Amino acid sequence: MDISNDYVLTGSDVESKDVSAEYEMVSSNSDETVTSNVIIQETGDEQPYFPSGVSGTQSEQTTSSEMFDILGNGSLVKKIIKEGQGYITRPEKSGIVTINAKGMLEDGTVVEQVNNFVFSIGEGDVMSAWDVGVATMEKGEIAELYTDARHAYGEKGRPPEIPPSAKLKYEIELVEVLEPPLLSELQFNEVITLADRKRERGNYYFSRNEHSHAINSYSQALKLLGTASIKIADDNKESTEALNKCRLNCYNNLAAAQIKIEGYPAALQSCESALRIEPQNVKALFRKAKILSSLGETGKAIATLKKAVVLDPTSTLLQAELNKLKQRRQNEEKSEKTMYKKMFGLHDDNQENNNVESAASKWGYYIGAACVGLVAAAFAMYRYNHN
Repeated sequence: MDISNDYVLTGSDVESKDVSAEYEMVSSNSDETVTSNVIIQETGDEQPYFPSGVSGTQSEQTTSSEMFDILGNGSLVKKIIKEGQGYITRPEKSGIVTINAKGMLEDGTVVEQVNNFVFSIGEGDVMSAWDVGVATMEKGEIAELYTDARHAYGEKGRPPEIPPSAKLKYEIELVEVLEPPLLSELQFNEVITLADRKRERGNYYFSRNEHSHAINSYSQALKLLGTASIKIADDNKESTEALNKCRLNCYNNLAAAQIKIEGYPAALQSCESALRIEPQNVKALFRKAKILSSLGETGKAIATLKKAVVLDPTSTLLQAELNKLKQRRQNEEKSEKTMYKKMFGLHDDNQENNNVESAASKWGYYIGAACVGLVAAAFAMYRYNHN
């Protein structure tokens, strides 16, 4: 569901609800749970981590007793447990792989486990430890990966199972390796599935405040959906509706992520794209108003938000935001009037009235003094003439 009355939800709701406070979070229309054990790329300053007795870089031509320092700095180390079917069976960039994996903390506590998990190599769909590590494996190979937090769940971890800055060990089996799919050969539903998977990855990145990664995932999804639109027959209303729904969610979510990094012009374009699909989409209107406000276009923001209020009149959030914008506009108009008066040497009415009253008082004083002086002079002349 794209628009939810539950504007304030938590990160755990990203799989099936709109994780939105102030219509700002991302939406999901999938009932499939996005497992958090497969999506994060963070950087950090952790010290290199080696299993006991391991240091330095070993040759890639390893046996089950040897270690391979994949990145050369000890932060991602691989140990082959079972040899694979040969170098030629390694996955290519964008190839589709299926793995079984089990993740453990340094003390051996199992914190995650997946079977027959499918993802694309090198497209940011999973944590970099998997993306890079599995790319070095052969079909049928079983290996252990020892990774620093920077290539797994970073400084944040994944509470409560995975603590912050946790180093992890993974046991991974590469079950299947497929060549990169040719989009021109995929069916419409297959493209939609791939695009929706990218969007869900973006939702998870968004929930962890990894907004640049989220933008990348949403952009990949939209690129796939552009391919899907070519595959729709003109009279296929159901497919068109499915495509537009997915595109609408992607554009809305993309705008939300772009707003978070203050990429307002790009976010405005994303909102406009969403509104071309559904002109009365409240979420897109709300975000467009927020963007216009941030760009200093308060009047346009008010006009846009009024449309959203008409569509959702029961929303106290929208009404509060509208009132805030109206107050800002009043303050701006007042500041503009003051500035113009200073530019042209004008004064406000109160100051002009005060100046008039002050001038009248001064002239009254002068006239009174003159009258007193004339009377005194006349009296003095009268006494002089009669003495």
